[in-house]
Amino acid sequence: MRINAAVVREINQLTIEEIEMEGPGPEEVLVRIRAAGVCHSDLHTYKGELRTVPPVVLGHEGAGVVEQIGIKVDKVRPGDRVLVNWLPSCNQCATCLDGRPTLCERFPATTFQSLMPDGTTHHRTLDGMVLKPYLSSATMAEYAVIHQDGIVPIGADIPFDVAAVVGCAVMTGAGAVLNTARTPAGSSAAVIGCGGVGLSALLACRLAGCDPLIAVDVMESKLEMARELGATHTINAREEDAVQRLRQFTHNGPDYAFDSVGSAITIPQALQSVRPGGTAVVMGLHA
Repeated sequence: MRINAAVVREINQLTIEEIEMEGPGPEEVLVRIRAAGVCHSDLHTYKGELRTVPPVVLGHEGAGVVEQIGIKVDKVRPGDRVLVNWLPSCNQCATCLDGRPTLCERFPATTFQSLMPDGTTHHRTLDGMVLKPYLSSATMAEYAVIHQDGIVPIGADIPFDVAAVVGCAVMTGAGAVLNTARTPAGSSAAVIGCGGVGLSALLACRLAGCDPLIAVDVMESKLEMARELGATHTINAREEDAVQRLRQFTHNGPDYAFDSVGSAITIPQALQSVRPGGTAVVMGLHA
């Protein structure tokens, strides 16, 4: 079938063009994409800064409606509303069986190379160039073929644009708080960087009962959003010493610091601000 998609043929060259896409295999699902998120890692790939190199169809955050299913698919059916999880594990390797599916042994050779879980691709340009599906997803297109393990059904009350970002930004930020750090109620927490991942972490901290809950950013508009979502304090790191202020707000540093930026500036801020014995979690991909 022919679809329109966001294609990076060469580094720093993005086009919206008509391409050819094969239908779903036995364990795959064809999804009509209704909303796709824009993640900073898409920009990194466009710039040639990650291991995935062009040519590639961008996008790994998405939501839509199931159009067609492979003969072995038993988790969804045509017409179902779904979101895309770009990192489905094999559930068979040693790390998966050890309860660490994010370290699945399949990822380095498939997903992280922007190939489907079975190592194949589905996309070609009209002039015959093979296109990789970014992070096994390629959601910046009218349609996407996704392995059934990367499909998550959603209710009719969840807007597609909200669901789209759950598959990366939300599960990264919230997962860092609820699954990695497992912050107990009443613990103090700081979130450094208030983009999609950081705000998801902030919401998870609020859900976990963290208090005080401090947001750090260099943009006042993002700090305002953090306050609206439950931050008890905010710090503009462009105007104040973030580490010093975090220690003041918490008397000796927060119990937990979550860095959603991953830069040479913010990682030290997270490490230096936590109290002795505290925990710093780096969840950001360096911008």
